[in-house]
Amino acid sequence: MKLILSLCCCCFLWQAASSQTYRFNDSTFLIFLNDQQCEVEKKEDAASFRLIYGIHQARARYDVKDFYVTGELKMAGGSTSKERLIRDGEFAWYRKGEKRPYQTGNYSRNGKTGVWFEYYPNGKVRQQSVAYLQSEREKRRIDNRINTDEIINSWDSTGIQEVKEGNGAYSLRNDQYKVIAAGLIKNGWKEGAWEYFDSTGKKLRTEEYSHGVLQKGINFKDGQELTYTIQRVLPVFPGGTGALGSFISTKLVYPRAAISKSIQGTVLVRFTVTTDGTLRDITICQKVEPSMDKEALRVVSIMPPWTPGETYGAKQDEVFILPVRFVLE
Repeated sequence: MKLILSLCCCCFLWQAASSQTYRFNDSTFLIFLNDQQCEVEKKEDAASFRLIYGIHQARARYDVKDFYVTGELKMAGGSTSKERLIRDGEFAWYRKGEKRPYQTGNYSRNGKTGVWFEYYPNGKVRQQSVAYLQSEREKRRIDNRINTDEIINSWDSTGIQEVKEGNGAYSLRNDQYKVIAAGLIKNGWKEGAWEYFDSTGKKLRTEEYSHGVLQKGINFKDGQELTYTIQRVLPVFPGGTGALGSFISTKLVYPRAAISKSIQGTVLVRFTVTTDGTLRDITICQKVEPSMDKEALRVVSIMPPWTPGETYGAKQDEVFILPVRFVLE
């Protein structure tokens, strides 16, 4: 029997189902999730729960709904996998206590695509935008340095239009209708000087754009002015992704207990990369089998310090979720 230990990495977006799932039948599962979107065994420890309740054979797509612990709908969409949330098809998100969605749009292979809408708490449309998959970006020759969706139309909370057909003065408002970002949209993309605020109106940072590409930003943090040209830099294992894969493959041992039972699966390990690169709060986010969970946890715990992440020019603790896949062949 051949053993294969495979590794894949992703930040922040992995959401999982596992052997801790409550199975009602072959196509219906219930999962309790905490506020970090990791599984917990008891409803009392959950911030939400996920129902996977069917599959469309033609598209091999599972229906997925997330609910607040109160039972109110939080999200409705689809996934091409039971093991983790790989978004596909139409999605809608709901605020607690509201039956109308605050955001709607489509995914394909876990990537946003097509027309998206956002709504204010009063039900009026906040904005209409267009998201592009990488293949669509290449076809349309959209600069990969543009890290936002194309803004087509936007409105204030009273229904007055501010951006029309990709042009106008844009103001982003939070759910309390406070302006938290403002700047010019030209041909669908950010242009010129932009300002960002907290909910009290305090200026947090300024940014300069050209054709949607960030040229320079200044973060006003703790009395300092931190300059940056990339908004977010993710944590990196020493030597990069290839080195991380090599480390895992040389350190990870497939537990005999799992081999004897022919158990396979993906263990998700969640941890925080601190501002000095050390790892803390290492925990299992998706369980498979006790000996496999323990082994994945052990390997992460012996990792050397990472290069820390940065947000708006400031080093910052970052949560990282590492999927470790055990496969028998």
